[in-house]
Amino acid sequence: MAEAFLIALATLVIVLYGQTRLEARAIRRNRGGTGSRALILSSRNQ
Repeated sequence: MAEAFLIALATLVIVLYGQTRLEARAIRRNRGGTGSRALILSSRNQ
């Protein structure tokens, strides 16, 4: 039972780590592309 718990815990950590890396990569890509232009447009409208 302890082995199954450790395997589940390790799997969860690996999945969460991979997900955060993908989200960080997407945020970086949006910042460099259309995201920066959208921020400039929204500040002009105010």
